[in-house]
Amino acid sequence: MKNRVFCSFVSAIPHKLAFLAAFVLWQDSVSWAEDTSPKMTDVKPFYIVTDGDRRFLAEVISAVERQDADWIAAHAKLPMVEAGKSGSKRKMIKTKKQLKSLLAGELTPALLKEMQLAAKEPLFVNYQGVMLGNGILWFSQTYDSDAKLTTNWILSFGNIVCQPR
Repeated sequence: MKNRVFCSFVSAIPHKLAFLAAFVLWQDSVSWAEDTSPKMTDVKPFYIVTDGDRRFLAEVISAVERQDADWIAAHAKLPMVEAGKSGSKRKMIKTKKQLKSLLAGELTPALLKEMQLAAKEPLFVNYQGVMLGNGILWFSQTYDSDAKLTTNWILSFGNIVCQPR
């Protein structure tokens, strides 16, 4: 059976080569029109980073620089969960007081430097909000009925806390 399949494949090789040669000759004789399909640079993104997003990001970085856990807790969308190690039980953070005590020792110069470096790169944005770096910070906006911005909320912060699933 294997020999029969191999033999039929080998006998078809000249036909396949002839087809390939004909295709190459035909392609050279055809004048191709200029490609007018839309390019990715022509497409306007549905979700964009706004000036308000950039201002809020600057406020968050400033709060980290000041080590202001109160400000961060006031702008966090609670409840959150502690972003512990994989497999470990995660503690639910339900109050601003709990969040402030968790953040107290985490607002370090290393975290500040990581956020400042990531802020120089393009921000990722989708329907969930704006992401800084590799998820070091996620935040989102809420709007009132007139589509006016009401609040920015921190959804995930410093690989320390994040939204529950």
